[in-house]
Amino acid sequence: MTRLLRIALPALALALAAGAACAQPAPVALPQVVTDPATVPAADWRTLDPENTVVMDTSKGRIIIELYPLVAPQHVAHIKTLVRRGFYDGVVFHRVLDGFMAQGGDPTGTGTGGSDLPNVAQEFLFRRGADAGFVQLLTGADAVFGFVGTLPVITQPDAQMRTTRDGRAAAFATHCPGVLSMARSSDPNSANSQFFILRDHSPFLDQQYSVWGRAVVGADVARRFIIRDPSRNPPDAGKPPAEMIADRMVTVRMLADLPAAERPAVKVAKAEGAWLKTAFDQAVAARGGIDMVNRSPDPVLCDVAFPAVVEAPKKDARP
Repeated sequence: MTRLLRIALPALALALAAGAACAQPAPVALPQVVTDPATVPAADWRTLDPENTVVMDTSKGRIIIELYPLVAPQHVAHIKTLVRRGFYDGVVFHRVLDGFMAQGGDPTGTGTGGSDLPNVAQEFLFRRGADAGFVQLLTGADAVFGFVGTLPVITQPDAQMRTTRDGRAAAFATHCPGVLSMARSSDPNSANSQFFILRDHSPFLDQQYSVWGRAVVGADVARRFIIRDPSRNPPDAGKPPAEMIADRMVTVRMLADLPAAERPAVKVAKAEGAWLKTAFDQAVAARGGIDMVNRSPDPVLCDVAFPAVVEAPKKDARP
């Protein structure tokens, strides 16, 4: 039986933070179901809000990230502040583990540093209202599975909203590839500037780390980063980022802050579109069906790739 509130593993064993090295389970196979954007009707596209979109140019290519203030409002505000300071420019991905994630955001490049801003309190769960735009794809015994935007979400059923004072239900985002989440120490309220982007599905992180965004373009870029584990082989620990053999963020900007002549329009297929049900059914079939009794179905959510298109700025655009 799939339960919304899973048994929490010890926070210390899961900590993604300064010098923390976790034993990771074998990566989950991900037979991605890719939908041709040309098959998505014009009415089934939405344009990302430039004020909630991050453009991250890395040494391996561009990653475009949609932020989710509904899910983690404090973390989104924090990230936007750091981005607008230019804090992440030139910062390396100091810890990149195969079958897991790429971690960056420490200006010292050692995994021990952060910003001068106060730490952010955990936002592992969020309260989902009927207006959240949640698209349900699967119903479990006491949880439902679907998407808010491109973010894979597991939540209590809508019926729960009728029993709560705020008329909302508990929900959390699962850590699929391309999802971005905050690193922290064993203190759940210690997130600062370090974050990670998932290279593979890592559900053991759910409800332990604060998800704040998902890469809608360039999620595959993180899979091309140089593998490096400072806890096992730290020859460059303590050196300036420029001297480290690691991939890095070259520039990180809010889409809204790019000059008009350089600002693309980023569009992603709506979760409400018929294409998603088709893709999800294909993902279920590829896995040989879903066993709702013996395992969680959330890996199937990770199998579905959201179509996205990036339209170049118009040539006559003015600042």
